[in-house]
Amino acid sequence: MPRHADMVVLWDWKHDAEFALKLQSCCAARNLSFASFRGQRVKDFIAFAESEPFSAGLIFDRVSDVQPGIVYLLLRLKRAGAHLVNDPEMMAWCRDKATMHLELLSSGVRVPYGLILSTADHAKRLDLLELCKERLGSPFVIKPAEGGGGDGVELNALGSNDIADYFRRTGEGKIMLQRKILPRILGRRRGWFRVFWVLGAVVPCWWDDLTHVYDPLEPEDEASFGLKPLYAIVGLIARISKMDLFTTEIAVDEDGQLVAVDFVNEMPDLRFQGQHPDGVPGAVLDRIAAALSERSAALARARADAGEAGSQKGASAP
Repeated sequence: MPRHADMVVLWDWKHDAEFALKLQSCCAARNLSFASFRGQRVKDFIAFAESEPFSAGLIFDRVSDVQPGIVYLLLRLKRAGAHLVNDPEMMAWCRDKATMHLELLSSGVRVPYGLILSTADHAKRLDLLELCKERLGSPFVIKPAEGGGGDGVELNALGSNDIADYFRRTGEGKIMLQRKILPRILGRRRGWFRVFWVLGAVVPCWWDDLTHVYDPLEPEDEASFGLKPLYAIVGLIARISKMDLFTTEIAVDEDGQLVAVDFVNEMPDLRFQGQHPDGVPGAVLDRIAAALSERSAALARARADAGEAGSQKGASAP
C-alpha cells in the first residue's frame, strides 16, 4: 500500500463501485495519487495505517456508518492534516433527525411541524396527539430518529395505535412524528427537490417524492417558480451541519412555502441514473466527482508548497 494518497475512498456498498471509478478517473486526469478500499480491504487499510507511516490529502468516507471501528483512525488522520468528507463525528450528530429538527428550527429554517417521542413517552402519547392533532394533521409521518434513505418511514399514520405498533415492530427507542407535506404542483411536476451540497456548491434537482426519479433543475425553472431561495436554505443547513457533502429534501408546500422535509442525508445515494432509474443524473455525479478531485488537487498543491518552503528554509539555515 502507498505511504501517501492524495485521495482515499473507503466504501462498502456495491453500488458505490461506479462512483469510485469515476473518482479514480478524475484523480488520474489531475495526476493525483488515489487509493480505494472496500469491505474487508477497509480492515486491511486500518491495519496498515496503524503500523506504517501514512498520510492522505482527502478521505472520502462511505463506510464508517457500517464499520464504526474506523472512526478513531479517521480522526487521527484528520489531526495529521487529512481532509475528511465527511467528518464521522459530525455525521453521527447529523444523523439524528430529532436533533437536526431542533437545530434547523432554531436557526430559522422552515421545517414541518413535528414531535419527538421515545418509548418513555408511552403514557403521555394520547394526550400529546390530542393536543397537537390539528398541527400534526392526519395522516402524519413517523420516522426513526436516526437513519436515512427512507428506511423505516411510515407515511400514513393515523393515531396512537400506529405509533405503538411502530415502536413494537421496529424496536426504535426514539422517533419523530412529522406533519405530512403535500407538495404544490409546479407546471406538471410535484414541487419536491433533492438538493446536493458539495464543498460549497448547491446542485438542485427535481425529485419526485412518489417515484424517487431525479431531473436536473434548470435555471429557467428556478426563475419561473421562485426557487432561488433553495440556495440560501441549503447553505444555512450546511453551516449548521458542517457537512461537506450531503443532500436535503425541500418541498413547496400547499401555501407556496419552501419547507425542509428531510434534513441532512450525510451519505447520499450516488448510484448512476444510467444503471438505476432512481439514480442520480450523470451530470450531477460529474460535478460531485470534479469537486472532490479538485479539492484533493488543492490539498496536494498546498502540501507541495509547504514541502518546498520547508526545503528552502533548511537550505538557507546556517
